[in-house]
Amino acid sequence: MGQLPPSVVAVSPGTLGPGAAPSFLRALSAAVEAGLGGLLLREPGLEDGPLLELARECRRVLREGWLALSDRVHLVPACEADAVHLGHRSLDAELARPLLGGRTLGVSDHEEPRREDLALADYATLSPFAAVPGKGPALGADRFGALVRERGAPTWALGGLGPDEVRSARAAGARGVFVLRGMDWDAEPRRAVERLRSAWGDGA
Repeated sequence: MGQLPPSVVAVSPGTLGPGAAPSFLRALSAAVEAGLGGLLLREPGLEDGPLLELARECRRVLREGWLALSDRVHLVPACEADAVHLGHRSLDAELARPLLGGRTLGVSDHEEPRREDLALADYATLSPFAAVPGKGPALGADRFGALVRERGAPTWALGGLGPDEVRSARAAGARGVFVLRGMDWDAEPRRAVERLRSAWGDGA
């Protein structure tokens, strides 16, 4: 097993086009200056070539910070990412593991359907913690906490997270949070990171 995610991980917007990389990298740089320790690069609309180029730039900006790619297992070594994060439609964890060269393997999980390969992952995200349009009912702190205790895997909360939800997720037993909504990439990512880290508290 490689390096687990930090307490606060930002998720990229998911809508970046080929020409959007420079502005995103500026926003990422501001977030890193504010103390962001990790990024999940999830850009399904980018082809492998542009995604690899962006991932290498993210690696440079993050410096020693944690970088994961969503789904693209085959690109992880080439951009020196720390991990791959597999969604429900991704390669099974058992097939992905030999391709990672000892790097970290994470998976996205939900209450239903539960992942059958959860035990093979190094960590999981469980979502949606809070309300997210089109993602089904929110788990909420109580149900999230019960599922974390039941499953036992190191679990990060995902879905609908701002500072208030970050506090609730930590109290419910999350090892950390993956944040998209609360990152405010287009406006004030530096301020967003400061607020999220303050909400998590010690160790963010």
